[in-house]
Amino acid sequence: MQSMSFRCMPKQASSSDRLPKASTRHRGRFMRRVDRPSVTVEIPMSSPATVTIDNRSSYTIVTQVTRNYWVEGDGDSIDGKTIEADSKQTYTVKAKTAHHGELDIDLIDSATSTVIATLNINSIKDPQDGSGLAGTSKTANLQIAAVGHRSSPGDEDLRRIDVTLVDVSIGRLRYNDVSMKASHNSYQRDETLREQITWNPKNHYDCGCGGLELDIAQSDDGLDWSVGHKGSYDKHYRQLSGFLSDLAVWSKENDGHDVITLHLDLKHTATKDFPDQLDAYLKDRLPRIYTPGELMGSQETLALGAERNGWPFIEDLKNTFLVCVTGNKQDKQTYAETVPKSRLCFADKDTDADENPSDPHRVFFNFHIFHSDRDQWMKTFKACVGRPEVIIRAYLANSEDNWNDCLDSGCCVIATNKISDHAWALVGAQRFAKRVPLL
Repeated sequence: MQSMSFRCMPKQASSSDRLPKASTRHRGRFMRRVDRPSVTVEIPMSSPATVTIDNRSSYTIVTQVTRNYWVEGDGDSIDGKTIEADSKQTYTVKAKTAHHGELDIDLIDSATSTVIATLNINSIKDPQDGSGLAGTSKTANLQIAAVGHRSSPGDEDLRRIDVTLVDVSIGRLRYNDVSMKASHNSYQRDETLREQITWNPKNHYDCGCGGLELDIAQSDDGLDWSVGHKGSYDKHYRQLSGFLSDLAVWSKENDGHDVITLHLDLKHTATKDFPDQLDAYLKDRLPRIYTPGELMGSQETLALGAERNGWPFIEDLKNTFLVCVTGNKQDKQTYAETVPKSRLCFADKDTDADENPSDPHRVFFNFHIFHSDRDQWMKTFKACVGRPEVIIRAYLANSEDNWNDCLDSGCCVIATNKISDHAWALVGAQRFAKRVPLL
């Protein structure tokens, strides 16, 4: 923050209270003149920021400021501007003195006069904060990313906001190159599983999940699985078979649907043969499952399979489920290392915020995120973009800032409890978005 200094001088004394001059006799003695100290007062100045819109899309866009709050010039510098396809423009905006400054901007397709994306700057003063900045696409296969920086090189008081628009054909992206919304503890929600994974073309933030999670426990005879947070099997709980039946029916009724990722949290296993027993249970109930063996191919490990063979394209995974076991640390390690090529499910590995994700038999990595260590896990997430042997799942992204931080750092599976009625809980105008950074 800039400051301005000035001297606060005393008011001119009247003849009755004026101090005598130095070395002047007063009331029978000499008085010394007193010099009043100057006072420095910090005056907060306006917070300037550059907004660079890098339009790498095929659209010619026109900017329209729809809301401004405590912004100098009411955002005129960025309103009504035309940005041609494959071009870049930079504007300067300022938050008024002692305020954050807020701007909502529609990006309009000049050819059709329709809004194709929006940019919400909730803090010009601090655009790096997760809740301070958000870009949302309103059009399929168009993606927008907005990243804020507290300062520009060489000027600590100048904020920088970089906005990128690109044309993206989601179907031609590989599974490891996309981000998706996922529900946490899906069985505990008001929405059914089928509702949670159904895409809402009107409100993209209502449901539309690409991922689900169920907590499961195995019966003593190894034949059945109940669903619930309890650490043991309960025949009175709804059985896993019921949930799988719902998914199978939904799949049949929605031919050509996107791949759905199902995480099964192992709360309890009862036998040493649980990997084979779980696989047999799933195989009888889900129509099409993409397996670790398909990814491995002829490679010796799952990680090498991902690196050398690559994941399938999203369009090639239609009508498919991908299942990953999570939960108990030892159980999922046992599952992953028991005849890996024959397994029906993937298995994840719990990973610390500053840990480099790596395992020969596991390509899913589970992060329990907290706002307090966001700098660490965001750095880890960003470093993993482009590594096919690393699929990152983060939980719980229950706040707008954590959600945006997950998106901005390239998280693959963003697990949240905010499935409906939270306008920020979406990845874009379709079920998947290209992982950032948008290059």
